[in-house]
Amino acid sequence: MEEANITESRNQYIAKSNTLIQRSRYSLTLQQQRILLFLISKIKPTDTADQEYTFRIGEFCKVCGITASTGDYYATVKDDLLYIRNNGFWLKLEDGRLTTVSWLNKAYIKSDEDGAEITVKFDKEMMPYLFQLQRYYTQYKLKNVLSYQGKYSIRLYEIIRSYYTQRDIERMNDKEIVFSAQEIRELLLIKPIYPAWTDFEKRVIKPAVKEINLYCDEFEVTYQTKKVAHRVSMITFIINPAHHSLRKAKRREDKLNRIPNHSPVD
Repeated sequence: MEEANITESRNQYIAKSNTLIQRSRYSLTLQQQRILLFLISKIKPTDTADQEYTFRIGEFCKVCGITASTGDYYATVKDDLLYIRNNGFWLKLEDGRLTTVSWLNKAYIKSDEDGAEITVKFDKEMMPYLFQLQRYYTQYKLKNVLSYQGKYSIRLYEIIRSYYTQRDIERMNDKEIVFSAQEIRELLLIKPIYPAWTDFEKRVIKPAVKEINLYCDEFEVTYQTKKVAHRVSMITFIINPAHHSLRKAKRREDKLNRIPNHSPVD
């Protein structure tokens, strides 16, 4: 895959409905998120959920800045696609009910002397959330998240980006986004693996905020917490225009071009 094609692929847009970003409850490893976002970046504005998308594992590795090992990545990408296909997630509806939703309908793998070719089709349930979006959606380039090394960094970036709109970026607005402690936990974690707030903050919030501020050229984020009866009850993310945007974009590109091989185990 030529350098120009890699750059073109990294500059493809990911578009998700705000409902999908702000109301979904799922947990994927870093590599599973990259695979999924790579697939979403292939969706064209006029596509429907019946469209099939085909790519080679080598293409995915090069676009995502991963050093491919044919044997390893055939097995791990295959396993990750199966996990994404078989593990749906919860989405909160307008009436407050939770409903199950699935990412993929089908995945096919064909091996030949040039490696492995993968074809996938999104589930029809994804139609209102990924296809032909007209209103209330978030759009960003694939390269914006490829440099992140923490799975929570990608998720928190998307959540913040869904509230901090393109108009906010262009107008260099300041904004505050408030979540209850329970709400932010549910958005970032499926299982209560960090029941104490101090552990959750140390292992989830702080590393994600640090990575966003290191590589994001659209905005910067800080946060404050509010306690009730000595327990954190609310968290406020303070969003400001990014300083040194060109420097951060260069840092992001440099990081992406030297990302090492990753284990599928998060």
